[in-house]
Amino acid sequence: MVVAMKTDTLLHALAGGLEGWAIAFWGGREEAHRALVHEPDKRRHVWLCIWAQMSMRADRLDEPADFALWRERFLSETSASLLRLAGFGEARGLLGSLGKLPWTGLEDAAQYLKLADLLEEGGLGAQTIRHRKRIAASTIETLHALPADLRHAGLAKSLKVGERPGSPQHRVRRWVWRLERLRAVAPQLDGAIRKKLLGGGDITALWAGLPLPPAPWGGTEELRPLDSPAAMRSAAKRFQNCLASQLDFVRRGYSYFYELEGRAVIEFEQVPGLGWEVEDVNGLRNKRPPAPILHEIEQLLSRAPAHISPHLPSRTYWNV
Repeated sequence: MVVAMKTDTLLHALAGGLEGWAIAFWGGREEAHRALVHEPDKRRHVWLCIWAQMSMRADRLDEPADFALWRERFLSETSASLLRLAGFGEARGLLGSLGKLPWTGLEDAAQYLKLADLLEEGGLGAQTIRHRKRIAASTIETLHALPADLRHAGLAKSLKVGERPGSPQHRVRRWVWRLERLRAVAPQLDGAIRKKLLGGGDITALWAGLPLPPAPWGGTEELRPLDSPAAMRSAAKRFQNCLASQLDFVRRGYSYFYELEGRAVIEFEQVPGLGWEVEDVNGLRNKRPPAPILHEIEQLLSRAPAHISPHLPSRTYWNV
């Protein structure tokens, strides 16, 4: 029983998502195990790639249902010849790329076909695959999910492929949506975006200079919104605080900051469905302003529209 469990585990590791095909092809679990365990990694991945083709694109193969014929071919033909017979003739460099995969079979059989698609397409994706010393499943998924003109190793690295949990393909799709929106709202940045991407650089800094959302309230002559990244950075220097690090919260619509004539910074927090409330009030180096300034702020807030609360939180009066 213990031996069988180890065999099952090893067979699954060797065949990945194509374990069932290996068993059906060789006529049993033990037979599949014996057939796969002694094959070099490169040759084994050739078999798995062809089984993936049989399971998903059988129309590309000659006699895909004739297992006896294919077993004979597997035992007598070269790997390159087998891949041609299986319809992979246009995927130049596929044999070498299969040899760069780890010894374990890919868990998703479709990844073998995605790898072949990238090589058949050519361009940056194919170049990236050919220049890698080893190819991980996450690399295949990421390159396949990216637009064709961005399929290169530098960008895959900047997206931290393999370092973060979750599906690389889904993560990249969300990232591409962000890229497309950035191009839409800031077309003037397109050249800089492309230069960063093709160099494998991080594009996060590119949207750091985008306009902030509109302020929830225009303020008064004394109490004015910090409605641009430059205004927030300038206030951070003058007040000697970490205000510049809050830009992302403003962009996401969680917070907005106002300044009282160099004497205080007021943070508003959005209460979904209700409006905006004062979350905090700070002076130089985040010290609490004196009571007269707090009362002045409340007076100024009393002129605000209904969706802006005129009241400060009680804790702002502590130690005043």
